[in-house]
Amino acid sequence: EYAAARDTLAALAEGDPASAYANNSIELAWVIEEALQYGPESLPDFMSARQAKMVGDTTAAIAKLAAITEGPVHDPLRPRAMFELGRILYDSGDLGRSLECYQKFLQDYPQDPLRPDVQRAIAQVYEYGYEEYEKALREYEVVLMLYPNYAFLDEVREDVRRLRFIVEGEE
Repeated sequence: EYAAARDTLAALAEGDPASAYANNSIELAWVIEEALQYGPESLPDFMSARQAKMVGDTTAAIAKLAAITEGPVHDPLRPRAMFELGRILYDSGDLGRSLECYQKFLQDYPQDPLRPDVQRAIAQVYEYGYEEYEKALREYEVVLMLYPNYAFLDEVREDVRRLRFIVEGEE
């Protein structure tokens, strides 16, 4: 059933690449493909978490993703689950757990391609959640220094400019 879902999602994205759902379809198809190749037992929980998030059941999404993040480090869905869990926790106002999740991600996955996104998410928690602009600025600067090929580098540069203005204006 997962292979059919992967194929359907890929076909949707290929059929209408300009669709607002194309990127989400591709991402989910990749997740399913990784799970099919490496066989993690966490795929049903990951898919249940995605479904719960889509219908607004954040409690169920958090529970399913937390179960995956407590699993083995070598599970290929664990880094994605940690990133998703961090976002959902942030959106639900649990800033401390969100930061813990992101920091654990950075500790456990030194080479994961999601690292720049996670580092930027940490900066956003400090900026928008805690309104700790100096900490946020430092985190954005880490993204600039460590990830020169990051797809959203222009946005991060703008974040740095905006926060430098705020921080320097407070002094």
